[in-house]
Parts: sequence; C-alpha cells; structure tokens
Amino acid sequence: MRLAIYVLAAVVGVAQLARADESVTVETPIAPQGDTVARYVVGELVLRRFEPRYIEATVVGVKANGEFARSASGDFIRVTHRWTDPQATTMLDQLNTANLTNNSLARRVLVRLQSDGIIPAGTIGGTPGVPPAPLTPVPGP
Repeated sequence: MRLAIYVLAAVVGVAQLARADESVTVETPIAPQGDTVARYVVGELVLRRFEPRYIEATVVGVKANGEFARSASGDFIRVTHRWTDPQATTMLDQLNTANLTNNSLARRVLVRLQSDGIIPAGTIGGTPGVPPAPLTPVPGP
C-alpha cells in the first residue's frame, strides 16, 4: 500500500516541474549541440514489481534560467536508465521500506543515478514535495 502511495506521489510529482524541485546542479555544465544543461530533475519514475522487475528513471535537463533544455533538433534533453534484476529487486525492497521524510524519493533516484555514473556529479538541492506549475511545458514522450 505504501509503495502504491509513493508511486502515485512520484507520478503526480513528476508531472509538474519547477525551480524549487529537487535537482542535481552539475559541477561542469553539459553543452551538447543545443542548450546547456545546468541541472537535472526527475521527470519520470517507473517501478515494476512483477516479473520482469525493473526500475526506470528519466531525468530531464534544465537550463540555468529554469527552462527545459533542448537539443539542436528541438527535442527535450533527457537521460533514461533502467535497473533490472537483481538490482531492481534490491532497490524495490529498499524503497518499499524507506522512510522518505529526510531523504525523498527524488533525491534517492538522483543519488543512485550519480553513483552509477549515469548523470554527472553535482550538488543535489531543492525542496521535496510536489512543485508548483512548471515554467515551461512539461516534456512528454
């Protein structure tokens, strides 16, 4: 039941992004062909508890001015990573029993993406919770 609530909160929370949302401010801004990514925010989180188990996280690049970063072709800049078994089972167990009061779900996702080398090193900051309406349209699939 708790996991369902957390998943629902994560889905609702990632549907809207804003400056106060928790994010990783990268130590060295990334300058692909297109906008420069100053930070990443969790855009989507999928927790699959049944076979095949996996956790899939998508983070979206944000420019220094708070707008979503775009590639030269106009697509939103995003990074998606999927953890599969046995990592997925371990992570699902940890999330299911986690106290998210001091270490939010978004922060845990960002820390794990950094520690696995998926996104660059940087400082995680911001306010946990559902952010207010976004400054720019939310990136879709």
